[in-house]
This record gives sequence, C-alpha cells and structure tokens, in this order.
Amino acid sequence: MLIQNRILTSMQTIIVIVAAYSCGFYFTEMFHEPTSFVGGLWAVISGIIVFEITAMDTLQSAKTRIIGTFTGALISGVYLILFPFSIIGYGIIPI
Repeated sequence: MLIQNRILTSMQTIIVIVAAYSCGFYFTEMFHEPTSFVGGLWAVISGIIVFEITAMDTLQSAKTRIIGTFTGALISGVYLILFPFSIIGYGIIPI
C-alpha cells in the first residue's frame, strides 16, 4: 500500500512538472522566445510549490500565491509610475 501511494504521488508530480513546463514555455514564447526556457522553469517551480496532497489544499495554495503575486506587481507598478527605476529604490521597496 505504501509503495502504491508513493508511485501515485510520483506520477502526479511528473504530470504537474510536464504540464507546468509546457504551459510556461509556450506562454513565455508568445512574448519573448529567448527566455521561454526560463518561463518553463519558473512554471515548474511554482507547480511544485503549489502541489499539495488534496485538491482543496492545492487550490488554497494557488490562490494565496496568485494574490501575493498580484499584490507585488501592483506595488511595483505604482512605484514605477511614481518614481523612475533606480538601484536604491529597488533595494528599499522590499523593506
């Protein structure tokens, strides 16, 4: 039984990795082909981080990450509208 659970979890992880990489690669390729491999890599990292045991846990984890990403993008966007990019500002904003 334990081996079957490990095999099932491994197969699910493989599916998540392949699907995430494919989606990330092709989505990034539409905008900037040279970095499409990096887009796939980041999609895999996100997929592995979000992957949970139950579907409800996965949805909650994904929801939290989407809200966090949106919040960070919003703060960064407002900052860049108000101030020009600088290394000092780049260092201060995470604080």
